Amino acid sequence: MTSRRDFMSTVALVTAGVVGHISLPVLADDAPVSPVDIGSIEQYKADGIVDTFVAKHRFFVVTHDKTIRALSSRCTHKNKALKSDGTQLRCPAHGSLFELDGQMTKGPAKIGLPRSKITLDGDTLRVDPSVEFSHQAAAEPESFVKLAE
Repeated sequence: MTSRRDFMSTVALVTAGVVGHISLPVLADDAPVSPVDIGSIEQYKADGIVDTFVAKHRFFVVTHDKTIRALSSRCTHKNKALKSDGTQLRCPAHGSLFELDGQMTKGPAKIGLPRSKITLDGDTLRVDPSVEFSHQAAAEPESFVKLAE
């Protein structure tokens, strides 16, 4: 027969194992949500996709048509990581494609990519992943920074 002490020790170990198994990946997978200084606006003058912030902060910095945006790096279909091919963002899991402005051009995703708040402070760009705009908020002033003509 198992003693009460042995039983409680086993329950504690199993509980710790279950909690550790469930909680740790969730915590490790959460992207930080504090504002991120992404550098000088001069770094983003040319059209293109910068993936420097994808791993830690889950956004691409995209310059297109003299506009800088911070687009989500997660597909709107099944939340899978997107890849850049230099001219568009694609979901390697299911084939969705997104233009440089975040608009979806090929499914199975049904909507475009959300954007994070991006602001210019002096000549420093700052992205705040805790403030997100839907793909439909293309005109929202804090969802992009316009480059000077």
